[in-house]
Amino acid sequence: TSDNSGVFRGDGGALIQVAREGGAAPGAAGGTFGNSFSSIDINDAGQVLFSNSFMQGTANGTADDSGVFRDTGGALSEIAREGQATGNGTMGLTVDAIMNQTGHAGHGGRNDRR
Repeated sequence: TSDNSGVFRGDGGALIQVAREGGAAPGAAGGTFGNSFSSIDINDAGQVLFSNSFMQGTANGTADDSGVFRDTGGALSEIAREGQATGNGTMGLTVDAIMNQTGHAGHGGRNDRR
């Protein structure tokens, strides 16, 4: 099916859905989340960071179909997206996302030079 993977957070009670395959992805490139969620991290404030790839319906197809996203308790935002300008090129596939206790995020990725 097109919604059988996702990211959830919980504290022993009911689980809260953060993102789900087929759900709308934030950011200018748009699209919907793909079925590959990885690098899932949560801090003490309950903020959730994750990577997603194989996104569908993005502005530039496979050139912007992966990204790093953060949920801050109901507000989902894009941190980085494949195809995003880096200063001396564009961000390639985004991987290995991490987050600290204040919500600052870091991630690895390939820089596709211009």
